[in-house]
Amino acid sequence: MRSYTLEIPDMPVWNANSRGHHHERARKVRSWRDAVAWIAAADGIPALDLVEIELVMIPADRRRRDVDNIAGVLKPCIDGLRDAGVLIEDDARHVRAVTCRIAQPQPALTRHRWLLTVRQLTAADEGEAA
Repeated sequence: MRSYTLEIPDMPVWNANSRGHHHERARKVRSWRDAVAWIAAADGIPALDLVEIELVMIPADRRRRDVDNIAGVLKPCIDGLRDAGVLIEDDARHVRAVTCRIAQPQPALTRHRWLLTVRQLTAADEGEAA
């Protein structure tokens, strides 16, 4: 199984509890989508037919966070992978699973780190999922 990990710059995040104007949220979504598309293209990730995707936030502080609050970031990341041509399609036939998690805090960091990992699945993996 081959995997590709992209480090996404720390950008503004929204969540289900966020309030604010929809234009502000749209700008944040676009920034994530464009950043992922640009990084994936720059890294030369090939087109992949069957994948699993994981988004990991590595906090720069020890504040409590709910993992479901970062889940909203995953959709524009997947759309960015599609824009870059990494994903042929982002439906369930091509994207088997998506996960989000928050890693242990690293207070030595000056900003949060975001890692997006795309794992290519094989035909054998596809048979197991069916």
